[in-house]
Amino acid sequence: MNLGYIDWVKDLYSIADLAVLSDDGVMVHEAIALGVPVVALRGVKYGRYHNMGAVFRGAVLEADPEDIVEAVSAALERSDELRRAARKYSGDVMVAADRIAEIIEEEACRRQ
Repeated sequence: MNLGYIDWVKDLYSIADLAVLSDDGVMVHEAIALGVPVVALRGVKYGRYHNMGAVFRGAVLEADPEDIVEAVSAALERSDELRRAARKYSGDVMVAADRIAEIIEEEACRRQ
């Protein structure tokens, strides 16, 4: 079976109870789009911080690397609640690229 990237990502996330990711946005959006809650590690990728916990309230818990064990434990204890919140945001994430393109197009037309 030759799975494309999208199918492969869906299959991977379908077996995950939780994703532990850096707080860089793109992978967090992937997980949320597929209804998987996230523990986002702050400051591990070039020291950047995107505050994904505030963007996806209730679906993303944030942690510093030294607190990862406690954060993952807390996330697993609240997994049903976090998964419901992730699913709430899923539809918005799936259409976000189209909406951004519409905004850019509207702005370009307005400026002409």
